[in-house]
Amino acid sequence: MQGVLPQGATDCESAHADNKHDRFLKCCLLNARSVYNKLSEFHDLLYGNNYDIVCVTESWLHADIPSSLLDPQHAFRAVRCDRDGIVGGGVCLFISSGLTFVEIATKPVVGEYEICCVDVLSGANNSCRLINVYRAPKCTREAIGSVDSLVEQLQNLVTTQSHSIVVGDFNCPRIDWTNLTAPSDNIQDALLGFVVSNGLEQLVNAPTRGDNILDLVLSNEPTSIAQLEVSCPFSNSDHCQINFDILINSYSETHTAHGNKLDWQNADYSGMSAQLSSVDWQIILSNNLTVESFWQAFRCELEKAIGANVPVRPIDPAGTQFACRRTNYPVGIRRVMARKRCLWRHYREHPAYAVTKYRRYRCEAMCR
Repeated sequence: MQGVLPQGATDCESAHADNKHDRFLKCCLLNARSVYNKLSEFHDLLYGNNYDIVCVTESWLHADIPSSLLDPQHAFRAVRCDRDGIVGGGVCLFISSGLTFVEIATKPVVGEYEICCVDVLSGANNSCRLINVYRAPKCTREAIGSVDSLVEQLQNLVTTQSHSIVVGDFNCPRIDWTNLTAPSDNIQDALLGFVVSNGLEQLVNAPTRGDNILDLVLSNEPTSIAQLEVSCPFSNSDHCQINFDILINSYSETHTAHGNKLDWQNADYSGMSAQLSSVDWQIILSNNLTVESFWQAFRCELEKAIGANVPVRPIDPAGTQFACRRTNYPVGIRRVMARKRCLWRHYREHPAYAVTKYRRYRCEAMCR
């Protein structure tokens, strides 16, 4: 008898497990202080580093600047929250076109903070919520009110069953993330209270501007964040760039194995229809009394039909995703950029060495 799956049976679980491949999303967080006037370096960042997600604060963008100008190769999709009418501020996310995501609606407070949020989908029931925030460095009465609004909005956004990551520039230099203390100014203590009460962990442990940790990476699953490092600032920004990886479960019904993809164009749809028509769906329905068990039974039969009638073809996941991205800058420019990163690391270790600082600034000028 074909197609019978008693309630609670899991004869397809091993097949599902074979399709689960954990992978890392390569991400960076940077404070741009205007993306528009650094387009050459921004294009090199997008197309020369194989990033999956680029989080930008202080984008300084407005409605007259199209996203196609920022990403002319259309290798990413942009989610923006611009500060229209006022110079400065703004946040955006550039997400690889190979990823599936859903934008979540947010409400910025003009002149106080911007926020954008997406759910990056990595399987049938798996997602990672990514929130990018920029808060203006103010301590006025209006700023206190806006922080209450920001905390309330963040509270609603991170109250999910999925992995939540909050990144951005919060301009809270006096929070002690080691001892979890903050001044009682109704701004920094309010943000710290939000982090603690929601079980988030702050993962940046090195200064990102001067001696202060202003750029944060917060996560309710800190073990899913890997390879986090504070690196050379983007262009002439006064904030360090933060690189990190996000572990996701990349379950996919499209990919049957690593390096293979279902070839739907050459599928035998008649054979698939015949196989599904031969299944005794009445018996499956009578033996699976819950929605979940019936769904698993239906899914199992569907995957059997797909496996028998849809061929697979090999793919090169490392080459196809980024084939269109690489920008071949002249060798001289690439060497100067590499030299700039090297000098920045040296200056970070020996800030009093004036020659290193002078050479770093010369490299930045040459890059521009």
